[in-house]
Amino acid sequence: MVAEFIGYSDFKEDSDWLGAKFREYAQNLPSPLSDLGKEFFHRLPWHPCPYTVVLPFWVGDIYDLPRDVIRSVALPGCLASYYVFLQDRIMDESSGDWKKLSPFGIVLFTEMMRQYQELFPADSPFWNYLEQYITEWTQSISWEESSHWGKLRDYREEDLLLIARKAAVSKLSAIPVALLAGHEEAVEPLAQFVDYTQVVFDLIDQLQDWRDDLQAQHYGYLLTKVILRAGWSDSTPPPEDFVLRAFLFTDALESVLHTAKKYARLARDRGVRLKGRYLIGYADHLIQCCEELSNRWKSEKEKVLRVL
Repeated sequence: MVAEFIGYSDFKEDSDWLGAKFREYAQNLPSPLSDLGKEFFHRLPWHPCPYTVVLPFWVGDIYDLPRDVIRSVALPGCLASYYVFLQDRIMDESSGDWKKLSPFGIVLFTEMMRQYQELFPADSPFWNYLEQYITEWTQSISWEESSHWGKLRDYREEDLLLIARKAAVSKLSAIPVALLAGHEEAVEPLAQFVDYTQVVFDLIDQLQDWRDDLQAQHYGYLLTKVILRAGWSDSTPPPEDFVLRAFLFTDALESVLHTAKKYARLARDRGVRLKGRYLIGYADHLIQCCEELSNRWKSEKEKVLRVL
């Protein structure tokens, strides 16, 4: 069992502070927006992606920034990732339950922009990066939906970065911290760190969600590799038992986990370049997670094949 990464517990006080500020903001909105905010928090934990909450503090640790400065830029970053998470839920749903929260999402985006305007002047390079990351996000979700939802098409490995940029707005949890510290040269390796870690997140999530993805015909990188490696060529979706056998009788999962570990190592390289102890530690944590998944799958696969 991989131990929990200390980068979360070390900044629990900051995470709790951000959560309290976020709830305070939502509760003070005029009705009915405040009611939508209450429903939003009723459905979700304070933040659906704790990684984006603590990432500003991992970067701030590199430059020894004051805690209050990091908090000031972490809050709009949380608003940004929450906004994207809500849009993702709206796009994925079929019932319409999330769509009614759209006005709350618009308010989150507006407040995010207001807070960034207080932090960065109009001529700051931050605004170009903000535009870039929003563009990456929209391009990624559009490409995945048009190219692979309901369509069993093979992926190239370089497509993994395009998919990962569904979380490009998470870069707003890292890049503004470096800019406030006066280190624009850190922007590129930090953005790459976020991209590479997101590749790992995506591949692990796809392993956990493959049955739901198969039913919805959302053919992600893992599911596509498993199905095609087993020789499926029909235009109709394969049955679940075919996919289960494909996991067992091909090396597709092993190959994908090897790819995930490769990107975790790339993230570590960027952490080393940035001299970020938490970035390096988190990449090491992801490498260990990939290794544990690989070993666990190897053991389970051997047990099943012995009785077939």
